[in-house]
Amino acid sequence: MQYPHTRQAKSERGTSVLRQQNREMIASIILQNAPITRGTISELTGLTGAAVSRITRELIDSGLIAEGDAIATPKRVGRREFELVVNPEGAYFLGISITANRRNVCLADATGRILEIADCSDLSFADPQNFLDELSARTLALVDSNDLDKSRLLGAGVSMAMSSGIADGDTVQTVDSRPLGWTNVPVQSMLTDKLQMPVVVEHRASALLRGEIRAGHRNGSVYLVNAALGFGSSAYFNGQFFVSGDPGFGSISNFVVEPSDHGGASKRLEDAASGLAVIRKLYGEVSVPADALRQAISEANSGDINAKSAFNDAGRALGTALLAVATLMAPQTIVLAGEVGRQNDFHSGVEEVLKALPEIELARSDISSEDSALSVAMHNLLAKVGAI
Repeated sequence: MQYPHTRQAKSERGTSVLRQQNREMIASIILQNAPITRGTISELTGLTGAAVSRITRELIDSGLIAEGDAIATPKRVGRREFELVVNPEGAYFLGISITANRRNVCLADATGRILEIADCSDLSFADPQNFLDELSARTLALVDSNDLDKSRLLGAGVSMAMSSGIADGDTVQTVDSRPLGWTNVPVQSMLTDKLQMPVVVEHRASALLRGEIRAGHRNGSVYLVNAALGFGSSAYFNGQFFVSGDPGFGSISNFVVEPSDHGGASKRLEDAASGLAVIRKLYGEVSVPADALRQAISEANSGDINAKSAFNDAGRALGTALLAVATLMAPQTIVLAGEVGRQNDFHSGVEEVLKALPEIELARSDISSEDSALSVAMHNLLAKVGAI
């Protein structure tokens, strides 16, 4: 993986901000690639050896990393260099998943190893305040049940199903979620107040793509679509993440698949190809969409012709939208995620259309909800490392 934009002119943000950015970047590289040498870090980032040595010394002093085995360096005969390794107890992260079919909290150490998961699938979305209050209580109970240094708990990352959100910096502050039935819910501030720790909220599509990149599953430019009850999309180009709502990056769910005639309403992709669209086609309006979607997937996987056809048609509609996206953005890989995105008939429908662009790889995501939420935390909360 390449790490562009490693240096910025001092006039842009100031020397102290630049140093903090470099520290976060190096910490992230070590967490993803350890064991790794300082020389390799210097090659990846373009930073000088002196700068890398200074920052890694700060990270060692913080307890996040340690020096491991000494190895020979081919480019410097007679010299040996120490590998840098992650101290599992150097930091801890919480990952929170809030989607129609995934409600849980996990605790992980600095290596990303999950220590414990608390299932919250029994919590109802009917009242957002009650949901977030109980979720917070279970999160704190999870922390208390583990023997860890709480001063090293850097905070929580939230992977969330949302239709739209109002962002402030790296986190979404206020959430609208059609799948959850929530409107204008200040998720970030409510969880921060209850947990008394930093909380970062991201769209599920963005969280899943962070998980893909952190796990090393994808290289180059990537466009990810999370297909479940609704759609979410995210992209990774030139070392930067983009998600619906960012300037210049629209929502694929609003892609028009059937233009209006004589002033009538246009048909959007979400109305034609989402999990909700499949449910309506098979069953009409339902009271619990998440349960109906699971039923539809089960029927399709069991060979029901109507269900298989509904998912395949939906996949072809998404494929048509992705054909336009791919033509304009030219990603190397398109990744389908979510319970609908991974369904075989849906995937086949997308694949049939994208055969028109054989140079683009079509892949399925196998990143778990837990790993996606932890990736949000580990990416956004490394700035606290120096405060440990």
